[in-house]
Amino acid sequence: MELVTGNNRAMGSITAYRYYTPRPLQIDVNLLTIDFPVVLAESLQRSLEQNMNIAIDQAAGKMRAAQVS
Repeated sequence: MELVTGNNRAMGSITAYRYYTPRPLQIDVNLLTIDFPVVLAESLQRSLEQNMNIAIDQAAGKMRAAQVS
């Protein structure tokens, strides 16, 4: 499944496998194939943006420390 945000930003893909079992699948397949990839892509985008902001803040702190030294 392609992971694409609501504003059409591609975030990668995910493959899901289901091992054979005689028990029925207890999930709406439409939820898994339509809604889940969008929600996961948007969550991934938020996480990456947050991590990028942390990295930028850390780099700025190191630059300020180097300037003071």
